[in-house]
Amino acid sequence: MASYLPENTMHKSYILLLSLLLCTSVKSQSCTRAFRIVILGSSTAYGTGASVKSNAWAYLYETYLKNINPNYVVNDLAVGGYTTYEAQPSSFIPPVNRPKPVVGHNITAALFLRPDAIIVNFPTNDVEKGYSLKEQTDNFTRITDSAARLNIPVWVATPQPRNGLAQYQLDRQDSLFNWINSYYKGKALDFRTGLASANDSILAKYNSGDGIHLNDSGHLVLFNRVVAVNIPDSLCARSRILAVTLLYFNAQKNNDAIQINWASTGFDDATSYVVQKSTDGIHFTGIGHVDGTGKTGTQQLYTFNDNHLLLANSQQLYYRLEAISNNREFSYSAIVRVALGDGFFFNVSPNPFTDIIRLTVPVNLPDAEITMTDITGKYIFKIHRALIKGDNILPVHSATSKGLYMV
Repeated sequence: MASYLPENTMHKSYILLLSLLLCTSVKSQSCTRAFRIVILGSSTAYGTGASVKSNAWAYLYETYLKNINPNYVVNDLAVGGYTTYEAQPSSFIPPVNRPKPVVGHNITAALFLRPDAIIVNFPTNDVEKGYSLKEQTDNFTRITDSAARLNIPVWVATPQPRNGLAQYQLDRQDSLFNWINSYYKGKALDFRTGLASANDSILAKYNSGDGIHLNDSGHLVLFNRVVAVNIPDSLCARSRILAVTLLYFNAQKNNDAIQINWASTGFDDATSYVVQKSTDGIHFTGIGHVDGTGKTGTQQLYTFNDNHLLLANSQQLYYRLEAISNNREFSYSAIVRVALGDGFFFNVSPNPFTDIIRLTVPVNLPDAEITMTDITGKYIFKIHRALIKGDNILPVHSATSKGLYMV
């Protein structure tokens, strides 16, 4: 397993009955199970200040985790300049003259990714913009409470040093530092001690040059602080056995949908089932969830319909269930395969496109909903129109900028 990096050196990046079981907790140095970790934050979490992105703390941490298990996933949703307001739930209405939550980069987006853990890193932008201590603590609490409702642990970084702050801002940063350590206790990440001078400016050896961001050496300190809290072993310790006995689990094509059916004995603690779909039987994505009843002592029947076969663009689909308890214990069902035949392919061309796209579909669709989003999930357009079997030409606004889009 990878270890700490010395802080005086640089890391250059360099059916039937189906019984479902998960791993038990394991001792330190032996937990090699992969998890998904999402990072929310601003420029430091994005990597600003490091000479190259591979020397930023978040990148170093991702590399560290992938050395434990290459299947680890780290989703860094941080954006430079953001405050805790941009990371609020999408339903949150901010006070006057405060930023709105940003879809794709807030706690709602983080939870949509179904992470096993979240790291929050907002160093100094809030205090620099004059936000009060109460605003900041309320915002942090709202973020972590959103995750807690799904029993997802959150590690919260303290403020970092920054040059040029007024005394009242330094006092506010000091209060926030103490509050985070007191409120989050073992899930607080100390991103200030040893990096700050007596007046809470950045020590010269860690200053990237702008008085705001840390250099490679500073990012290395942050990386080692995150490693020190041992998030992987904490997650493994949470992942105890969840035993779920399914009486059956099947999926079958029903007209233009796939109907997925399963039944449990009612003698387990599953309170939610996530239906997952794959086109290769390896990489699965959640497409919906069904509430479970938990332990009732009587047989429970469940059904879920997948109504998006055209989006599969495949001749076969694979399905499985993720059973979850209130304690975030979970396990997976066996995988079932459904053959679609030749009738469900669609095609979008040209790729890349300029001002039009051609959507080719295999059947007439009298009322199709067509959406285009950018990579963050922001809608470029959403329209309803009839599509005919074969080619359909759709204009695209000429102001659409270069990038990756999904139709």
